[in-house]
Amino acid sequence: MKEITALIEPKEFITVKSILSVLKEKYPDFHVKKFKIGKVGEKKIITFKVDNKYFKLTLEKFAFNDIQIMNREKAIVDFIEERKEHKANKLRSRGWSEVNAQKSNLTPEDIEKFALNGEYEKILKETKTVPGADLELVKKAKSVLSEAIENAIEKNYQSAQEDKYKAQESIDKLIRIASNQELKNIQKIDERINAGLTAIKICLQYNELLLELVSIANNNKLNYIINVKAAVAFSQKLPKKKNKTPEDIAEGCKTINTRWLKIAFETVQTKLKKKEITAFYKLIGFIEANKNAA
Repeated sequence: MKEITALIEPKEFITVKSILSVLKEKYPDFHVKKFKIGKVGEKKIITFKVDNKYFKLTLEKFAFNDIQIMNREKAIVDFIEERKEHKANKLRSRGWSEVNAQKSNLTPEDIEKFALNGEYEKILKETKTVPGADLELVKKAKSVLSEAIENAIEKNYQSAQEDKYKAQESIDKLIRIASNQELKNIQKIDERINAGLTAIKICLQYNELLLELVSIANNNKLNYIINVKAAVAFSQKLPKKKNKTPEDIAEGCKTINTRWLKIAFETVQTKLKKKEITAFYKLIGFIEANKNAA
């Protein structure tokens, strides 16, 4: 049997139960074993096992219903993304007449201008191959999308350097890139990670934005490496002496989701430097020691 782990909102538990119930009705030999429920902040984490022959079918049903699968093996991630894209293509095909009626009137020159200005969202809309689409324009949009994202990242970073009062806005825009589901679906992994790491870099430049590191660490829409890097960055701000914890650091420690971070850490540990691993454990130890002392 194979294990499936999913992170869900409380309201999604009904959806999960419904999916499993339907599978049981349709396939009499479908069985769920070792079903467990835990908590990660306000969310639930569920684990269970199904027979190998129903493993991918269950993953597919979860993916179609936007249930967040925590299994991170590359083959599983690729399968889930492929099924999501398959569903998206079917939905787009159903609405082909509407799409065709709203056919883009952009030119390749427009696409190049968008890329130069970092307007990646406008380009992203043009990368979808739907009935009636200009295939040359789609090809052009796909070829410059990464460039557009990187330009958007750089523009937001520079904006934060030039005016600290724009730093928060830059962080928000960078996190929007880093958590963009469409970019995730088309495997813009490096670009999303770069956006998240750039947001972290800005947070470290301004003391008043340190708590943004906590928000980034807790954000389950981001790549795990971003969550952990944000935690490591926050760890750098911990006091060297006990009983001298600044108020913002103390507040951040109260709201950091250590259980979520431990899950993320286990997934990306091999990608971290030794000093980053040490800093991560330092933060977790600090938080847990303070909880026990409270």
